[in-house]
Amino acid sequence: MELHLPQDASTTITIYSILGQEVKTLVNGFEKAEFKKVVWDGTNELGNKVATCVYIYKIRAGKFTSNKKMIMLR
Repeated sequence: MELHLPQDASTTITIYSILGQEVKTLVNGFEKAEFKKVVWDGTNELGNKVATCVYIYKIRAGKFTSNKKMIMLR
């Protein structure tokens, strides 16, 4: 996924299962304003591969919040 941060901000990107269970946090910290490319390798926090399914990722950067769906295909 590509991300454009227009200003420096505390940022988190978290992957959730369709049931709302947290799968993995990809970004958690202060990020500089720039274009970023974030890649999820299809694993959970323990490093185990996740199933083919629909997942939701949540981006929080400063006051901005967005939820999007994505499909993991194996």
